[in-house]
Amino acid sequence: MVLDEEHLYWSMSDGSLWQGDHEGRQSPERLVQQTNSAGTLAVDTEHLYWTNVGKIVAYEKATRATHDLPMGRPYLAPRIILDEQNVYVLEVGCRSMGIVPKNGDAADLLDLPSGSMGSVSAAAQDADYVYCGNYTSSGANGTQSPSVYRRGKRGGPAERVATFDELDRNINPQIYALANIRGALHVAIGSKNATTGLSEHSLFSVPAAGGAKARVVGPITRALQADGMVCDDALETCYYWSLPGVLLMAYDVRNARVLGADNGIAASGSGPVQDAHALYWPALDGVYRQDKLSRPSASAAGFGNAP
Repeated sequence: MVLDEEHLYWSMSDGSLWQGDHEGRQSPERLVQQTNSAGTLAVDTEHLYWTNVGKIVAYEKATRATHDLPMGRPYLAPRIILDEQNVYVLEVGCRSMGIVPKNGDAADLLDLPSGSMGSVSAAAQDADYVYCGNYTSSGANGTQSPSVYRRGKRGGPAERVATFDELDRNINPQIYALANIRGALHVAIGSKNATTGLSEHSLFSVPAAGGAKARVVGPITRALQADGMVCDDALETCYYWSLPGVLLMAYDVRNARVLGADNGIAASGSGPVQDAHALYWPALDGVYRQDKLSRPSASAAGFGNAP
């Protein structure tokens, strides 16, 4: 699911693409019968974008026409994010970082260290860089610690921003979500506790340019759902879904506190997207909206009821 100033857009398991309004006052409209592969969407003022084998499909909102942006090779389950000039393609596990110009010029693809695995959802950007997270396992080097990489939007090599080598590599910790707040990367990492066998997660902060990292909260005995975190700069709060998507949690970034409320509505497919006022997510029986609080408090029982 993605949103612009007027509409929400989401894809269904049958490959269709739909549009609805933020308030739920209009009946959803099917825009495309079959996208073939719209597992990850992105939107700007004029177009919707999704991936297909070896290409990105650009859907023009005004005319409902489509055209293709070649990627140069078939990616495995890519994630895409946008700025004004380019579509940035992040292969599953951050195996590669690609720059695909919106004007149709040739894509610039960069492979990252072999053996990369992990969550394709861990992606973020700022004015100059695109960021992604992975962990590397198997191969000659054995299981490695999860890492965050960045690449300049004008191309060039990739840099490793941080490696979380303090985590137990034997239980394969994974970076599940990544967000950029005011020059700091907030990195959500999930793993299993080697003693209890329970899934747990922690949220770390690290400067976007690299440097000393800090554990903000955690470990907490709940696992993140991939692609399940959004962060609000103004509220200094990160919201995420726990697995299997029924528990909405919030990190109060300023005060390093975690708050949670079970809204009882399971997300289906992905966690929330946001505007300045609300969170939105797809469930099995429809799309839900939930208003944000102006400031989370430790006594809060919930974040409002979804209609």
